[in-house]
Amino acid sequence: MRKHCPKDIEIRIDASSAGEIAVEAEAKIPVCPKIVWHVLTDYNRLAETVPGLASSRLAHENGEKKLEQVAEYKTPLFQVRLKTVFRLVETPIRHISFTAIEGDFDRFEGEWTLLSFGGKTHLHYHAVVSPRMYVPQFVLGRRLKKEIEHQLESVTVQACREGCPEIENASS
Repeated sequence: MRKHCPKDIEIRIDASSAGEIAVEAEAKIPVCPKIVWHVLTDYNRLAETVPGLASSRLAHENGEKKLEQVAEYKTPLFQVRLKTVFRLVETPIRHISFTAIEGDFDRFEGEWTLLSFGGKTHLHYHAVVSPRMYVPQFVLGRRLKKEIEHQLESVTVQACREGCPEIENASS
């Protein structure tokens, strides 16, 4: 098991005049893509890994993968509970695209991309988000940045816990 797992994460948030927030994020994770893929696609256990995610459940319907997630965010002044159902399209160990098909967002779509470089996985996240309820962009942008950072840190830590035999054996 890997004892040291540095958090190498970059996040960029851009607000549009249409009220949407675009998120670009990247994490360099020192394990192979196969392990990162397993962490990302263990959908029914994501709530155990990702803070703020109250539940995550995968369903198959008419040949499509659908992921129902409930996120809960608490602040000193209020609590927010957001439910979203995503349609997922996967290219194993390389790419996951997701599109909200119902829930608390006017738009929530994006993708996860995994690339292998020098024994590390470069995990790239891109999303465009527009909630149904009014949230000032600076508040939403700040909150999204914090949540994505927590998600990427959690995925990194879990992937490092699971380790990758090819990398472990190569470093011995």
